[in-house]
Amino acid sequence: TPPVIRFEENGPTIQGPIATLAKAPARTASLAAPLALTLWVTDDMKYTTGTSAPLTAPRPSVTLTWSKYRGPGAVTFDKAKPSVEKLPGSDNAIFNGKAATSVKFSEPGDYVLHVTVNDYSGDGGGGFQCCWTTGLVKVAVKP
Repeated sequence: TPPVIRFEENGPTIQGPIATLAKAPARTASLAAPLALTLWVTDDMKYTTGTSAPLTAPRPSVTLTWSKYRGPGAVTFDKAKPSVEKLPGSDNAIFNGKAATSVKFSEPGDYVLHVTVNDYSGDGGGGFQCCWTTGLVKVAVKP
């Protein structure tokens, strides 16, 4: 199943590949300082190849990638693919983690940032069209 993400530690959850602006949290940033982005993630740690074949090599439980979805200028992430820190309470059945990065904007305006969070199956669900969650963040950048 797709990972569950939150943009605040105890905030609303998002799960699945279809992101909507209606669920996107709003942030405000300035050109003078990077905007900190933190994401919390939970995953059931279930992996299937469709053939029940075991993993041939160890993989991270969860990976994520930040990108610019839309906006007037360039966006630079400190880490577009930050590592996901395993949090206390994780066990062999459930993964709880947190990832952080920061982002700079080249010009003022309204932006939408995009994050894709994959489970064990990797990018694109390992070819099964499964098991990732997409989130959006709206950012109003002031001069």
